[in-house]
Amino acid sequence: MKSLVVLILLLMAVFTHLIYSQPFIIGCYFTNWSQHRQGVGHFVPSNIDPSLCTHLYYAFANIDIKTRSPSPFEINDIKSSSSSSSSSIGMYEQFNRLKIKNRRMKTLLSLGGATVNSTQFRNVFESDRIRREFIRNTIKYLRKYKFDGLDLDWEFPETETDRRIFSLIVHDYRIEFQNEASLTNRTRLLLTAAVAAYRPKIEAGYDIKEITSFLDYVNLMAYDYHGSSIPIDFSDGLKAFVFR
Repeated sequence: MKSLVVLILLLMAVFTHLIYSQPFIIGCYFTNWSQHRQGVGHFVPSNIDPSLCTHLYYAFANIDIKTRSPSPFEINDIKSSSSSSSSSIGMYEQFNRLKIKNRRMKTLLSLGGATVNSTQFRNVFESDRIRREFIRNTIKYLRKYKFDGLDLDWEFPETETDRRIFSLIVHDYRIEFQNEASLTNRTRLLLTAAVAAYRPKIEAGYDIKEITSFLDYVNLMAYDYHGSSIPIDFSDGLKAFVFR
């Protein structure tokens, strides 16, 4: 009996160690439209406390079908639209400079969001040739603006064709990220995805076994457990995903 108790306690200790030895991922989403709020709701990258996050997501980048590349949503994402010293550089640069304060933090650009419809994703990613061109241009875009990775935010794949396309997107991005890192001797770009938590959307849009083998992290949009597509948008400009 005594040996059984000791064994149980040992197993509990090992299990506890395995849980708490894993690094916590605290992903924070910055919404670039929060700069347009008035009063206390106004929020820009300089308002972010980078010590709170392990991964910081810039929401969102658009899909440019003509150039087959990610593109900015806001005028000042890339280039300052003001002559004031506090905003003399673009929002991307302001955002990525936060890594100076927290050198362990990673920054990712989130592609898509609720205002980028499924048609745009299909037009760019269904064709093998166009998909690969867009992915190569994505790598150039991320490196140019000093992001550490990409977050896929298609809201939401909903047909069998979409499901297949999304799997191809995830697979091809990961392979190209690995190839680029190997060829340039640089750290591989991270690949994550913001996915639905609502079961019908999960079953319709994702081949879970396929995509999880290629993604670094999966960001579960827990606010839509009941099917809502309205994000939690806190007044400070950061969106948070809570995992339970």
